[in-house]
Amino acid sequence: MIMKRICSLLICALLFFSLLPIHNCFADNTESDAALLCISVEQTTLRMDNGWTILRKICVFEDKTANQRTASLTEDFYSPFGEQAASITITGTFSYDGSTVYVLSKSITNLATFNGWHFTLSSFSSSGGTITLSGTLTKALLPSVNISMSLTCDANGNIS
Repeated sequence: MIMKRICSLLICALLFFSLLPIHNCFADNTESDAALLCISVEQTTLRMDNGWTILRKICVFEDKTANQRTASLTEDFYSPFGEQAASITITGTFSYDGSTVYVLSKSITNLATFNGWHFTLSSFSSSGGTITLSGTLTKALLPSVNISMSLTCDANGNIS
């Protein structure tokens, strides 16, 4: 008798909680989401002398602050055999005024490796209006590959 009541209470509780609305935090369009709207994309394909291919994408985000620019650089690295080895994204916010520029913030926003490749970060730094990442891609029985990525903003807010 007591077991039936406990089971009935549990079932009632489950039904009650299953009927409650669930807040989807990803569905809300907040002010911070709007600040991450990509307004300009530049894509290039680089074929290196060592047989590697780099798909390079620069995304400039909409900024609501004057004389400030936020951008990301994504590079996808493909071995001479056509397999993707890594995808790395760096993001930076720059301040500029027509004569000087400096980095307000920088981050590695994505670092993924594939097909048995590994990435070792050597440095992640900024100087003036340039953010630089360097490191090494390695895979067993294959030569290592040194990589370097740079995201730059000039004094007029132009990203490259």
